[in-house]
Amino acid sequence: MHHTLSPEFIEECRQELVELKTHLLNRLSYLRNELGNIERQCSEEGDLSTTQVAEHQIYVNHRRLRYLLNEVEEALKRIEEGTFGYCEETGEVIEKERLKLMPYTRLSVEGAEIRDTRRQFIG
Repeated sequence: MHHTLSPEFIEECRQELVELKTHLLNRLSYLRNELGNIERQCSEEGDLSTTQVAEHQIYVNHRRLRYLLNEVEEALKRIEEGTFGYCEETGEVIEKERLKLMPYTRLSVEGAEIRDTRRQFIG
């Protein structure tokens, strides 16, 4: 049985994605400011090891946020193109509950299991 997502539900997801994008951009801006603060402190105090640990943590967070931001932007693009809510693995509509939790997801539960299984065998 082939379900479709209502235009109202897709609009809810779009709004959620726009809010998430704003939040991510704010977090990224905050991290850039933090990095600047750390670099200033290092030049004043000269404690390189503490600075490197803090910079690494910011770098890890920054990468994670950039990845998530990219996923959000791709989901917004799929809404514009009319392909939002379809699993990249199975072609079926992604579960509404899953989209509510992760409106940027590209995979249904089944599609995610297929991809995880493939990764285990291929590496």
